[in-house]
Amino acid sequence: MSDLPTGWIKTKLGEVSEINMGQSPSGTATNSNGQGIPLVGGASDFEEDILTPTRYTSAPTKICQPNDLILCIRATIGKLALAKGSYCLGRGVAGIRSDSTKINSHWLCYALIKDAVELDKAGTGSTFRSISKETIFSWIIPLPPLDEQRRIVAKLDTLFSHTRKAREELDRIPDLIKRYKQAVLSAACSGKLTEDWRRENDCEKWNKLKLENVANIIDPHPSHRTPKECKEGVPYLGIGDINSDGKFDFVNARQVSIDILKEHQERYTLTEGDLIFRKIGTLGKVTRLPLDCKYTLSANVILIQPISNIVEHSYLFYFLQAPETMKIVLDQSNSTSQAAFGIKKLRAFEFMIAALPEQQEIVKRLEEKFKAIEQMEAQYQKASKLLDRLEQATLSKAFRGELVPQDPNDEPASVLLERILAEKQPKKKAEPRK
Repeated sequence: MSDLPTGWIKTKLGEVSEINMGQSPSGTATNSNGQGIPLVGGASDFEEDILTPTRYTSAPTKICQPNDLILCIRATIGKLALAKGSYCLGRGVAGIRSDSTKINSHWLCYALIKDAVELDKAGTGSTFRSISKETIFSWIIPLPPLDEQRRIVAKLDTLFSHTRKAREELDRIPDLIKRYKQAVLSAACSGKLTEDWRRENDCEKWNKLKLENVANIIDPHPSHRTPKECKEGVPYLGIGDINSDGKFDFVNARQVSIDILKEHQERYTLTEGDLIFRKIGTLGKVTRLPLDCKYTLSANVILIQPISNIVEHSYLFYFLQAPETMKIVLDQSNSTSQAAFGIKKLRAFEFMIAALPEQQEIVKRLEEKFKAIEQMEAQYQKASKLLDRLEQATLSKAFRGELVPQDPNDEPASVLLERILAEKQPKKKAEPRK
């Protein structure tokens, strides 16, 4: 017994559409100055369901038409957008074209959005995962009558307009959280966060000190020569080995010999609360160092070891992340091709510092606020996932035939498919008259 609603039929995607695989144009004909036809080459040219290409070509190879679906077929497989103009199809995408008198392109777009996860799972390959033309052609989709396709699209457009507005509001939250966190750090490092505490306690005034007065500032690899790789060695950690969440990637880091580790250990011994400061590239990013494994530090970072009887290590960690600190670092960085903030500048860096008791109070209050911020972020992630599930549930309901009522007067999809396939058959040439 069929699990489809009355009047529906299952079919292959290629039976109701034309599949046009992309092909990269000549590199010499590609530009970013807006000359030619927009080039859609892969996932980076999509923003949700909107095309956002930044490259153009004056020698397009494969071209899509308005209302063609553009499907990402490499790396991030399954991203999809409906073309609103003409685009050049690069190697990382495919164009899907249907006859609008028989297949509603918006309905087909929703059908493939529903299958995006499964399309991604169908990808093969190691360096670049991709799906083939054969996979796309053979992809099974449920086909409703044409009039029902239109009713489904109208209902989904209405429902998704509401979820889109909700998502727009949700997507404002990460930026608001970031700005709030920066404001809290500014208040902490300017003394505003503990104004009430100072009024209630007999505390010392803040002093202006150089960073070298409160911490040992060390160049971990003073030769600045990248050591030879050693497969059975220890990690040689630098800027590129720090993930977006501030954690080190020990697995993929460059490995160096144990002799390099011994040289480093003669210059410094890591203790709890030690930090590194990124001195080139993305300046000033400060990261806490783990102590649970052996590793060395590269020449593109500076080691900061807080002096415990002068500065609380968490206080220094937070101070170095404050917006005011970062502004000074950027203002003082070298204006060469790659910004830098060397060890001499870091040692001479001046800042206002509270007495230890107030530092400890600042850290306590900061961590309380950051805990609340983490809870906000968790609620945001939860709401975002709920919205994703709501959209998928709505699509699943639509393609089970439960979103809009069926009309017994609709032409069955089986008849529609027969007509589509018949029109695809090559026409026989008329025999000449005798």
